[in-house]
Amino acid sequence: MEEKISAYQVFWLVIAIIIPTIILSVPAIAVGLAEEGACLTVVVAGSVALVLHYLILKLGCDFSNKSVVEDAKQIFGSVLGRIIVFPYVAVIIYDITTILSQTIEFIQFFMPRTFIFGVWIGLTLLIIYLLYNGIENIARAITITLFSLVVVIIMVMLLNYPNYNTELRVFVMDFKKVLQGSIYAFSWFILPPISLLFLKEFFKNNNQAIKASLLGNFLCQVIIFALIIVCVIVFGIDLTQVLSYPFYSLGTLIVEGLGVAIFVAWIAGNIVKVSIYYFITIKGIKTWFELKKWKILNIPFSIMVMAIAMFQNQVPVFSVLNMDYFVVGYLVIQIPSLLILSIGYLVANKNT
Repeated sequence: MEEKISAYQVFWLVIAIIIPTIILSVPAIAVGLAEEGACLTVVVAGSVALVLHYLILKLGCDFSNKSVVEDAKQIFGSVLGRIIVFPYVAVIIYDITTILSQTIEFIQFFMPRTFIFGVWIGLTLLIIYLLYNGIENIARAITITLFSLVVVIIMVMLLNYPNYNTELRVFVMDFKKVLQGSIYAFSWFILPPISLLFLKEFFKNNNQAIKASLLGNFLCQVIIFALIIVCVIVFGIDLTQVLSYPFYSLGTLIVEGLGVAIFVAWIAGNIVKVSIYYFITIKGIKTWFELKKWKILNIPFSIMVMAIAMFQNQVPVFSVLNMDYFVVGYLVIQIPSLLILSIGYLVANKNT
């Protein structure tokens, strides 16, 4: 029986794609880029991303119920189609290694004496286990995990109410900085349609899945918007932008035990996010090379990714480049690929 994911699961899958990796540091990044205009960057980037999110998924789902890799080969031809989706997949692989590296960094921050190599092995084995259980089980794990993470986020913001500084301030917006921050924030909110094009073959109902994904993207924007506001009114502009993990700091500021809850929920969220990225990539490779089975790729691919992520974690230059990676990776590589695919979908849909 073919595996399928419901609209409800798509909703939580979208939240898993955006929230886990950025929630710890996003207030510092946004405030560092746009200062007083940090909240506005979410509104600008989120509004543009929602429109593109709908158009991209609508075009893809109207064309076929197959993966974007198969679509590209059908629209552009076997050779050119493979070339077009290659950078698309390559950037997702790099994203996986970056997420794993950031996860290890936070584990080291939270538990400095941890045997890190053992953590690498444990994370990899857990991800392989989730992959072997298939997309339906990954979707179920995402639903439970991300619901828990959202509850923790809301709890942290509400419990910090006594620390809110409610004094009125006059904010001077620097629209150049707002634009810069919006470009960076756009890379967060465009992630779902990029990923869901690989998963549309598993949708139970295309229209419901698209609506659920848009709602999930919008909820992520609301959460990030609210979190930035809370961090600014608790810590102020200057302190927020220099904190390594503002969200974690919010939790430990009011209740010490919340730090553990944040740690567990965030790590779990990253594991399920990486699992879905692994699934997308391995299925993409399977289709790219026209292999009959995809599960045989799980172990060698996981070992390769772990080795790259460990190297990335140990080389300081990568931590410096990570800030610019979103602009280079998504705006220079994936967005042009996405534009070409969208034009291809549009022309192909008109011709059928």
